[in-house]
Amino acid sequence: MTRVKPVQRLEWNGERYWVKFCAENKQNLLRLLATKLASFPRLRMLLVNSALSTEQRFNHECDMLERMHRKQLPVVEPILTTQDYLVTRDMGKTLRQLPESADSQVLLRRAFVALSAFHHHDMCHGRPALRDIVASDDGQVSFLDLEESQRDCSSQLMARDAFLLLMDSFRYEAMDADPRLVALSAWAERAPAPAIKELRRMATWLHHGRFIPHMILLFKNNTTSKQLLGCDQCLQRFFAEHTAR
Repeated sequence: MTRVKPVQRLEWNGERYWVKFCAENKQNLLRLLATKLASFPRLRMLLVNSALSTEQRFNHECDMLERMHRKQLPVVEPILTTQDYLVTRDMGKTLRQLPESADSQVLLRRAFVALSAFHHHDMCHGRPALRDIVASDDGQVSFLDLEESQRDCSSQLMARDAFLLLMDSFRYEAMDADPRLVALSAWAERAPAPAIKELRRMATWLHHGRFIPHMILLFKNNTTSKQLLGCDQCLQRFFAEHTAR
């Protein structure tokens, strides 16, 4: 039996669309455990929708996309939603697909500003990454893949959004710290104060535990460990400068 790809491209009357099917089961023991732990207030950052059933997660994504689009938040445009598939308009290439250039710095800042728009409406993306952000020809950014999105989200989940996007920005290997700090500052200027406080708490945890990725790198060339150490340095500098203002 041929397996259906979860996402497929569709061209119709000269327009390009993307079709996402209700087909991918992401449940596993670790995600179910994380969801249980997230019931404790101090561990809300562990909340994941991937512990839901395939149908629940897909319906949630469709609902959140339509809600966000009605609020004119920076998300891809939904064309058709059903219980079996979701059709969205193609709104550009992902930041992961675009070659790294001086424009990457501008687009990263716009992505953080767009993220702050979700937080202004008490919503969060849940798992922002360069592969989940598209840029149009005129440089406007939109988010896709809202499986992990939340409404009425806590300051912890807002901070998690900022942290995960910062972490994934280290896929830009040629980018130095300054553009990242500019992008993060653009988010912080618009973010609720409790979210910034939670990000500081996460930065403190990361700094105290930085020996772990250091140890991993002694034995393995691990991308995640490098990203965590990059985040640590960036966040330490950010909060040093943020406190000094």
